[in-house]
Amino acid sequence: MENENKRKVDELKRTLTFKDLFFLSIGGQGPFISLIAFGTVMIEKAGILAVLSMATATLVVLMNGLVIYYLSKRFSSGGGYYTYGLYGLSQRMGFETGWMYIVYSLSYGGSLMLGGGYIFNLITGFPPIYSITVVLIISTFLVLKGVKISSKFAEIFAGAELIILLFLSLYFLYLSGFRIYNPFNRVSLGDISLIWLGALYGIGIPTGYGSITPLTEEVKNAKSTIGKVAISAILVGGLFRYSIFLFYRRYKLQR
Repeated sequence: MENENKRKVDELKRTLTFKDLFFLSIGGQGPFISLIAFGTVMIEKAGILAVLSMATATLVVLMNGLVIYYLSKRFSSGGGYYTYGLYGLSQRMGFETGWMYIVYSLSYGGSLMLGGGYIFNLITGFPPIYSITVVLIISTFLVLKGVKISSKFAEIFAGAELIILLFLSLYFLYLSGFRIYNPFNRVSLGDISLIWLGALYGIGIPTGYGSITPLTEEVKNAKSTIGKVAISAILVGGLFRYSIFLFYRRYKLQR
């Protein structure tokens, strides 16, 4: 009876749907901020071949997402990467993986917060320290209010960012005269290193699924939902960034 009651309580926690997780994952990507923080450097390194760097980065992240897809089908308890490493490999691997994820989250999340402070500074003209403080306060508030509030916040703002990115893609396509260049025509063997160098920075753009794996215990039908959201967020994020770079570079070529 006690185990049955515990199971029912656990089921009551599972309130997050596919939509909630999808926008949490897209929000974790930070569409605009990641374009500025990582995409700008990618264009600087790869130049006109940035579109191929973006495609390469999306494929690399997709391979990692496929791993999450199959692991999430096997493990439905909370813990994310820690659980995958602990029960999938060994206790030591789970411990090391858990700490690596914490370090990664702090560095990746920190870079997005700095990027958010930079954008806030550009929009408002506030000094950088105040801009970062405002972003930090908002982020802390959302964390303290819980995942349901965070998912609603992400649904509104991440959805708006995707709409704006779609508009920008169409706008850049209009500026290019609705013509798309073929980047493969400009590739030589010596350019492969530039493509890979740009992809190293581009890898940080279509991620975000890492923010949903620790929420497994709060997800409805977690064994199928987590993996589907991870793949969907990678493909959608990569596609939007790919189209932005493609049309933008075409416009720059014509200019």
